[in-house]
Amino acid sequence: MKPDSENKDLQDEAVRKQADREKPHPAKEKIDLKKLVIYSEIMSPKFKE
Repeated sequence: MKPDSENKDLQDEAVRKQADREKPHPAKEKIDLKKLVIYSEIMSPKFKE
């Protein structure tokens, strides 16, 4: 068993990471994400049929 304080640190870190993921992305990242989605659709096998 880990000491409670260590568990709390790990929980706090997980919460921080989750909050970072849920923060709105800058516009540039949104554009990159759209490009990535379009690229992956073009590269996916079903697109080539």
